[in-house]
Amino acid sequence: MHEFKTIEEIKPDIIALGYDQKFDENRIKEECKKRGLEVEVVRLPKFNGDLNGTRKIIFEIVDRYDELYRGDRDKEGGSS
Repeated sequence: MHEFKTIEEIKPDIIALGYDQKFDENRIKEECKKRGLEVEVVRLPKFNGDLNGTRKIIFEIVDRYDELYRGDRDKEGGSS
């Protein structure tokens, strides 16, 4: 099955599923076991807050990174 190719390559210890993702935890565990992978599969609860979506989390990470390293770029003569 090609849908498990990434899991086979990365070999994660844990797979965290969002509360609303349409995946069967038991099927994932079984398929991983067939491939010799011992993986813990967890379902995360719904998060009520500002970072309740992948895009929001990514934008927050980029913003924080930019804030942390903006000074370094300015010292090197880069532009922001």
